[in-house]
Amino acid sequence: MAKVKTHRNYLASVKDWKVRNMIQGYLQACHAYQEMRQARVRKQRAPSFEVLKEISDTLYRVKEDHHLIFRRPDEANSKNSGHKLVPGYADTAFIDHVGLLFHKIMVARELRYILEHYAHNKENWEAHFQALQTNLQLIDEVFEKGLALVLEFMRSHSDNTLLLAFFIEHDKKIAKCVRLDAKKVLYELITKVDLPQAYFKVAQYYYDSGWPDRALKAVQRCLAEDARHAGARELLQRVRANAPAHNGAGSMSHDSPPVIEATTVAS
Repeated sequence: MAKVKTHRNYLASVKDWKVRNMIQGYLQACHAYQEMRQARVRKQRAPSFEVLKEISDTLYRVKEDHHLIFRRPDEANSKNSGHKLVPGYADTAFIDHVGLLFHKIMVARELRYILEHYAHNKENWEAHFQALQTNLQLIDEVFEKGLALVLEFMRSHSDNTLLLAFFIEHDKKIAKCVRLDAKKVLYELITKVDLPQAYFKVAQYYYDSGWPDRALKAVQRCLAEDARHAGARELLQRVRANAPAHNGAGSMSHDSPPVIEATTVAS
């Protein structure tokens, strides 16, 4: 019982980081795939094995982070997974989408490997090239159909301060991947708190983490949305008052918050 409690405490402590990393990883894979697709259409060439491997490896890490935190459907009644969180609908739909993408890209990756190493005659090469093109078209469709699922997963965790910080820092890249207006992306994704409160939560996180420059920018954006936000007004005074004391930490303001890598916990 104590072991289960320890595992639950661990999951509770890393959940917000893992959710942030899942979304970051998915968007990295999405961005890499979009660039690969544009090059494929422009040059009429098969994507490289290395690019497909990079995308599949990224999606694999997303899967592993999800399975570390949430129970799989086949683990519902397993005693060994009692410490894991029960996923909501958005969590399950998201990981089903990621899993489908991962396996289809794995197929594309292996077909590309065959083209490079085993398709030595024209007939064999053309057959595998056509199979690869067909599979890539299916992957295009999976990305397209999964867009709404990814957006819902993001929205369902939009009270996660670490995720809010990621949204604010990378709004333009997110908008490109999920096809939203960059000026409206925060309004579209942040649904569990209002936008001024989102900025405030992020500003407080930056301040507590020793990033005063980032804290100042976030709190100013909060006050631009809601000039009467009492918490933001008080935090702004603290940021300004402590600015000299934070000079050493200020050098950290251009660094990204650390990303916690997947850690295996016995299931």
